[in-house]
Amino acid sequence: MKKILSLLFITIFAFQGIAQNSNLTVFSEDGLPFYLILNGIRQNENPETNVRIDGLVNSYYTTKIIFSDQSRPSIEKKMTMVVDADNRRGEVTYKIKANKKGQQVMKYFSFTPAAQVLPPPPSVAVVSYNTAPMAAINFNTQISESTTTTTTTTSSTGSSSTGSSDNVNIGISVGGVNMGANISIDDHAGHDHSSHGHAGHNHSSHVSHTTTTTTNYANAPVVVEEVACRPMERNSFDAALSSIENQSFSDTQLSQAKQIASSNKCLTASQIKAIVNLFSFEDAKLDFAKFAYKYCFDQNNYWQINDAFNFSSSTEELNEYIAR
Repeated sequence: MKKILSLLFITIFAFQGIAQNSNLTVFSEDGLPFYLILNGIRQNENPETNVRIDGLVNSYYTTKIIFSDQSRPSIEKKMTMVVDADNRRGEVTYKIKANKKGQQVMKYFSFTPAAQVLPPPPSVAVVSYNTAPMAAINFNTQISESTTTTTTTTSSTGSSSTGSSDNVNIGISVGGVNMGANISIDDHAGHDHSSHGHAGHNHSSHVSHTTTTTTNYANAPVVVEEVACRPMERNSFDAALSSIENQSFSDTQLSQAKQIASSNKCLTASQIKAIVNLFSFEDAKLDFAKFAYKYCFDQNNYWQINDAFNFSSSTEELNEYIAR
């Protein structure tokens, strides 16, 4: 009986240990291969377009994305959240996408509770959280695109009675590639140059090439930093909803809602929808929906707000506002 109880306790603790871990998935919307660095340590050996890191015990990690294409700026996120607003663990997914300026940024995409996490598809590179530093990334060399051309010509001519020899040396450097050419032209003695020019002359030439490749690495790319924020926890949000609802007038409700959104900096799309549903008038719903967009933690889910409107014209106006 004691052995059975011991095994039972070991099993319970093992499941509790698994439940305390989170998974982080990062994927590139444009299919750009990248390296994922967590807390200064690289996680994937080779560049991937979709990476999942298992076994994360902290709630936040400093994240850096380095693209295999060095011409693209890296992405650095000071606080990457791997739990939901209520500190629940599971699988948090972030998406790398181009913003309106054309820069690649890493945006929150979704959260899946631990009990609902499914095995990843074969296209996802799965890595157990790595704490051992890896070797430096070996990028492919790139040739500098700058072009410089230098030409040097040297000629010497001997006596016509004993034969002549013209030597031409040419050196060319194009884009870091140096090429040398040596041309020798022998004019044999005994030929008549007075009136026939070079007719009947026998010339021989020899050309030799030497190529040198110069490799230049681009300077460290500019780091794109994003301000991290955490959505309101459930208890705090419930209190905020009550505060808005208790206001006597629509204008004061709207003012209170805006104050809460701007003070907390982050609300989820579902939280914003709950606030929008408190307003009786359509113009107040639309006003707050526009205002709260910049404070939305998961902007890719902002379509949820559409269900809170009474008229399709409000949905269209909100979508036009977001698209600007």
